[in-house]
Amino acid sequence: MVKRLMPLLVYDLNGDGLSEIVLGGLNRIYWNEGAGKFRQAPLAEYPVEMFDAAILADFTGDGHVDLVCVSEDRYPRIFEGGQDGKFLQPSRRCARSQLELPKSFTAGDIDGDGDLDLWIGQYKFPYVEGSMPTPFYDANDGFPSVLLVNDGKGNFLDKTDAAGLSKKRNRRTFSSSLVDLDDDRDLDLITVNDFCGFDVYANDGQGKFTDVTDQIVDQKHLFGMGHCFADFDGDGLLDIYGIGMSSTTARRLDHMKLGPADRADINAKRSAMGYGNRLMFGRENTIDRRKQRVYRQAAFNDQLCRTGWSWGTTAIDFDNDGDKDIFVTNGHSSGRSARDYCTRYWCHDVYTGTSQANRELLSLFGDSLRDLHRGEISWNGFEHDVLWMNDRGRGFADAAFPLGIAFEFDGRAAASDDLDLDGRPDLLVVEHSAVDRQTVTYRLHVLRNRLETSNNWIGVQLGESPAGSPIGARVAVTYPGGRQIARVVTGDSFSSQHAATVHFGLGAATRVEAIDIEWASGKKRRLEGPTIRRYMRATP
Repeated sequence: MVKRLMPLLVYDLNGDGLSEIVLGGLNRIYWNEGAGKFRQAPLAEYPVEMFDAAILADFTGDGHVDLVCVSEDRYPRIFEGGQDGKFLQPSRRCARSQLELPKSFTAGDIDGDGDLDLWIGQYKFPYVEGSMPTPFYDANDGFPSVLLVNDGKGNFLDKTDAAGLSKKRNRRTFSSSLVDLDDDRDLDLITVNDFCGFDVYANDGQGKFTDVTDQIVDQKHLFGMGHCFADFDGDGLLDIYGIGMSSTTARRLDHMKLGPADRADINAKRSAMGYGNRLMFGRENTIDRRKQRVYRQAAFNDQLCRTGWSWGTTAIDFDNDGDKDIFVTNGHSSGRSARDYCTRYWCHDVYTGTSQANRELLSLFGDSLRDLHRGEISWNGFEHDVLWMNDRGRGFADAAFPLGIAFEFDGRAAASDDLDLDGRPDLLVVEHSAVDRQTVTYRLHVLRNRLETSNNWIGVQLGESPAGSPIGARVAVTYPGGRQIARVVTGDSFSSQHAATVHFGLGAATRVEAIDIEWASGKKRRLEGPTIRRYMRATP
């Protein structure tokens, strides 16, 4: 029995300023009634069995939040929302693209026509039918991801090829986001992929994309699972934190220079792939007298690369000191013993098999994985969650243990939101528990932030309207001695969605000069002298 819970979606569905908690796999919604109280109800009146990725946004242009998911028939479906945030009508098929294993949804207006388009990233598991991702550092042999362009009414057409996104669409993608990475006021695409790492595509503003990964990213390799965005070093430019699997076995083998002599390509990439998480700072480079945005790995990245087998992550200013901290949930499979399959993978499996099915290898892998699937042994088990406390972009230190959130369970989805509107962002984490391969359960942990500080804060709740969506909006807050930026994005973390709410810690600042909002349409709004320690409300 696999009791599905994800996706974990956090969003204000009824416009009252309080974020609801949606557990798509359970067809369950927790209506936020304030002060930390929630009321449980069915999510949809006519539910479907959905995969563990979905998205909430206004896809029909009526100002109400809709839900798009992929049902058991493997087609995208849309539940059109009503004014009260409820999904009372049956869903309808909204695209002709049949999918296999969707893992990531991200939305944004890629072509400037005023509606939200969709990128759906897909995953393919290794070991299936005796096949393996090949090559393990640049695999492009999974199920194809799709770019779906909206007609304005919530009907989508597959435009992947026309948009220039077909070459690497077979990555094994766990997370992805449509986000303006170069500040040219259109939405680019970043995908975070297992058995590869980052892929970055620049948008020309008309919905045509160019692969710019090698030009702008200096360290792209990782077993990518999730990512988050923030201006972590306070220079006014967006930064990226990508997470995945770090491996002490890979580092040890690399240090000893062990490995088959005839597999030099795999040996050469072992260190980069097993390195772990990567914090990429946005920087301005001048090339041929033209400014270009690039992303460079932080000089102190060794501090925060090794969190284990990492899944969900969220940028959160938990102490309101004015810089964004990072929460990461970790752990793949904790069995009844700490004996770890990792060594077997790096000494044998990584050198074995190809993209093609292989009956003999299927039998071999069945034998070697048997104890893992029975829950007798572990693979990156008993790892702890991490809360990286930011030191003004100069480095990070783990504060999870003293704050009581260094959980040892295997984590998956993670998100943050100020659920009780007290100015202290809270955390939501999904626990994955497997007695064996057939008995898997999930549990949601809601962690209320009770940290007492004297720091101030301010926030903005961005809402839907027929004039536009908050997705893709840019928000900046200016105050004496400081300025911070934020973006409203989707597809970050892992199997999760954050609300369209922006929270800024202000430290010791006692007033805010202005909040500037720029919507994806280009429309701008300035809030002069807003009151601190409260949330402002804004719609396009």
